[in-house]
Amino acid sequence: MLYWDKTRIPKLDKMIVYPMPESTTRVAALRSGQVDWIEVPPPDAIPSLRQAGFQISLWPYPHTYPYAFNCLEGSPFADVRVRRAMNYAVDREGLVKLLNGSAKPAAGLYPPEDQLFGNPVNKYTYDPERAKALLKEAGYGPGKPCKAKIMISTSGSGQMMPIPMNEFMQQSFKAVGIEIEFDVVEWGTMLVAVRNAPTAPQSRGVHGINISLSYTDPSSMFRYYATDSFAPVNYNWGHWKHEECTALLRKAQSVFSQAEQNDLLRRAHEIIVDEAPWLFIVHDLNPRALSKKVAGFQPAQSWSQDFTQISMV
Repeated sequence: MLYWDKTRIPKLDKMIVYPMPESTTRVAALRSGQVDWIEVPPPDAIPSLRQAGFQISLWPYPHTYPYAFNCLEGSPFADVRVRRAMNYAVDREGLVKLLNGSAKPAAGLYPPEDQLFGNPVNKYTYDPERAKALLKEAGYGPGKPCKAKIMISTSGSGQMMPIPMNEFMQQSFKAVGIEIEFDVVEWGTMLVAVRNAPTAPQSRGVHGINISLSYTDPSSMFRYYATDSFAPVNYNWGHWKHEECTALLRKAQSVFSQAEQNDLLRRAHEIIVDEAPWLFIVHDLNPRALSKKVAGFQPAQSWSQDFTQISMV
């Protein structure tokens, strides 16, 4: 807070924060009046909370929910056709309905309306027939399904509803000829895995990790996709390798012109979408539920929020 700016002086004398890891406990506390605000209400509670007069805040922020693919030799995802097939096999609109609108479909690291999204050749929509055709090109078919193991978590930061969401996607994958097995772990175990190479014991032999990640600054793509960023050095867990993309990302970190940097990042993002080192699933909309008494909250597209303008009525 800038204390010399009178417009930024908080309207509340104090704010008490209660840690409540269980989502049902948070909802019960809000309904009972124990608290006036909860973070991440469970999606299935959103309609009833709205009906009861609670405010539901949904706002985009720099966050995405993908599968990071193991792109090394021996993994089915070493083949770009399989990676693209996965991206065409997901019913993202169905997932958004499952989440009661608390997410929106993803087609890349950045959402399509972002200036860095660009114009990739592949526009990932729900297209099972295209997914089947790509799998056929890659040598799979009715008598030879594509099989892969994906690490998923029971819960965690930005994971929304990982078990129901993955079960939903599992059925979509099966319909096109992809058999997905899940390795279900705790969030902490997943964090250790994604910070190690796919071949490391910590990665447990999986072909992909369903991890939620942010894109908070221009270096995000470098961390996730550059050859310089192979795990465990950084977050390119799947060891996806593309020299042209890496060169663009390197140059973007050295130029001083914002316009030139944006152009480089845009071109890199187009490659990333078309080469599909990740399964792009949804972007989280950072849901919150507030009592009627909370006034003045304006959500920001950020991990940080401004509490100085909030009052109680």
